Amino acid sequence: MKNIIEFDRPIPDYKNLIEEYKKHLIYSNCTKSTVDTYIIATNKFIEFLEVPLNELDYIHIIHYKSELQDRLKQKAATINKKLQALKRFISYLYNNNYIKSDMSKNIPFIKIQKQSYAPEGLTYQEINLLLQFAGSNSKQVLKLRNYTMIQLLLGTGIRLDELVNLDYRDIIINDRSGHLLVRKGKGDKERAV
Repeated sequence: MKNIIEFDRPIPDYKNLIEEYKKHLIYSNCTKSTVDTYIIATNKFIEFLEVPLNELDYIHIIHYKSELQDRLKQKAATINKKLQALKRFISYLYNNNYIKSDMSKNIPFIKIQKQSYAPEGLTYQEINLLLQFAGSNSKQVLKLRNYTMIQLLLGTGIRLDELVNLDYRDIIINDRSGHLLVRKGKGDKERAV
């Protein structure tokens, strides 16, 4: 089965095409991290191609997947992330009438074996070492900041990115309790911890 991409309208040069695609991703409310990941993955795929986009074939995608898996020895999750970016790019080309067929639906992901156990937490000794190291700075302000950051990460389970985006107004302290308001969580979701 051959799925050759045929172009309906001329493709701008790659640099302009990628810029146009990036604007589309931003307009689609993708996070900055997702946009960056998709653009990098798309550029890597275009670099890998030895043919112009108008000669792109399904087999090139399979060869790219094989390159990532066999030669570069990348993990399944990494390859799937790149394939997802590629699917989105090909779908974008199709939806904007650059191509006549959307082969993105045919791109197979790699099956990932699910872990049957929860990830291991830190031991008390590792926690103590981490807190000692955080409090070892010679400047009192940095010592307090680092210690507080480690305690917040350990005590609440928030992500590092969420910690970095915290504001002092996000900390709500009551008489006997308190909570953090995470405003920019994963997927730009808001939650209380």
